[in-house]
Parts: sequence; C-alpha cells; structure tokens
Amino acid sequence: MARKKSRRRSSKPGKRFFARSIRLGVVIVLAIVVSFAYVWLHIQTVRLGYAIKKEEGRLKLYGERSDALKLKVTRLKAPRRIERLVEKGSCNFVIPDERRIVRMSGRRRIGRLALTKGSMRHNL
Repeated sequence: MARKKSRRRSSKPGKRFFARSIRLGVVIVLAIVVSFAYVWLHIQTVRLGYAIKKEEGRLKLYGERSDALKLKVTRLKAPRRIERLVEKGSCNFVIPDERRIVRMSGRRRIGRLALTKGSMRHNL
C-alpha cells in the first residue's frame, strides 16, 4: 500500500502544477483582453470628444449665421426701407389712392377673416 500512496502523491503535484498553470494562463489572457478593451474604449472616447467639440463649433457658426440672416430679413422687411424703394421708383409698387384703401374697424373674427359689420368700403 505504501507504493500506491507514493505513486499517487508523485502524480498529484504534476496535475496540480498543470491545473495551476492553465488557470494562470487563462487569467493572463483575460487580463490582456480586458486591457486591450479598455485602451480601445478610451481611444474611442477621446475621438468622440473631438467630434463633439467639432460639431459644437459648427453649431455655433450656424447659429451666428442664422442670427445674421434674421437681422437681414428684418432690415429688408422694414416699412421705411420699402417706402424709400417705392419713392425712388426701384420697384413697381404704387402707393394706393385713399379711395382704394379698405379700412376695417371693430373687427370680429370669423374663421381666418376679420370682418366688421357694415364698416367695409368697397371703392375699387
């Protein structure tokens, strides 16, 4: 019986070493995979941050352009500017006679139209 125990004892340390080395190898491989995943995610985060900053800059630029265009539209729609253009004769606008103007007072809203009972003049 002593021989069987010695054989078993001699074979167990080899199996234990092999099992430990496999476990250690698996842990090392997992650590390397996790490290590569971490580095890849960090690089992607940095790239995404740069892309966001770039888009924020473009958004600011387009906002400034939008504000400038709104101001230009407001200036172009100004009644005094239009009156000056009409006075110069730059446009084909004609200032209407007093008899061609329809005045509405005491407006009553019906649908989209503002109507006044008996106050509309039709002198066209």
